[in-house]
Amino acid sequence: MLPDCLESVKDFDEIVIVDTGSEDRTVEIAGEYGDVYFFEWIDDFAAARNFSLSKCTADWILIIDADERFRSTPDEVRKAIKKAKDKPFMLVDVAICPGEDFDKPQYLQKALRFLRRSDKVQYGRKIHNSLMYDGDMARPRTMAYDSGLKMVSGFSPAHENDPDRTFRLLKAELEQNPNSTRDLYYLATEYLHKKQDDAEALQLLQRYFMLTFARPPWSNEFADACYLMATIYVNQKNWPMAMSAAFSSIMAWHTFKAPYVMIAKLCEIGNLEAAAKYWGEQAEKATNEGVLFIR
Repeated sequence: MLPDCLESVKDFDEIVIVDTGSEDRTVEIAGEYGDVYFFEWIDDFAAARNFSLSKCTADWILIIDADERFRSTPDEVRKAIKKAKDKPFMLVDVAICPGEDFDKPQYLQKALRFLRRSDKVQYGRKIHNSLMYDGDMARPRTMAYDSGLKMVSGFSPAHENDPDRTFRLLKAELEQNPNSTRDLYYLATEYLHKKQDDAEALQLLQRYFMLTFARPPWSNEFADACYLMATIYVNQKNWPMAMSAAFSSIMAWHTFKAPYVMIAKLCEIGNLEAAAKYWGEQAEKATNEGVLFIR
């Protein structure tokens, strides 16, 4: 997958590639496009990311993985940088694809992928690594310009070489900090979607909810966690709890379409025709603007 990735950024001023222990032709291919550095893999994405940042010399840095493609031109990037003015980050529209087919995205996500090079900017967390500004993970999104630049992200077959990596690293993070809400949320999604374990996922989401309902650190993440709880309650045919969780999701992020659809369907189950029609209409109006994942 690497050649297509590097072809998509070949016209930029500088390309820095970090290899964390490949056993194929990665280094040979990468060397045709830029400087290749080596970092021993220590089960820590943030450590590898920060090493890569230390090798960059340009004013602005785009972070891209081998199973991703950049879809905007250097000229469009320069125009976005001018519009960003003094902001240290830029959001990019990332189309998420289920595998190697980059023309069939499942959902869209706004991700922090451009950053102004600075000693104050670093990555944190072993897995699902997040940008920090001066040690604070919550600040970067509040300091970002929504650039409209575009990327597409796939899923490399190489993930199958270590299929439990994300699960393993999330459990390690949670063991170090049992009240880490982000790790509770992402570990719950692993149990729900990959382990097919609704009971364990629900337990983690309930812990997440109890730690965050008074003051969610990321409202769109909280909304998604509530929606995932609602889907589990639907599977259990626990309609009242499903309805409650879906309403919590809407209250946290009012543009999130999926919980409106769920509420409308729950009203249909309860033979509440007028209510089902009302919430169906609200679902049509929901734009999914700013949601964490489009469900």
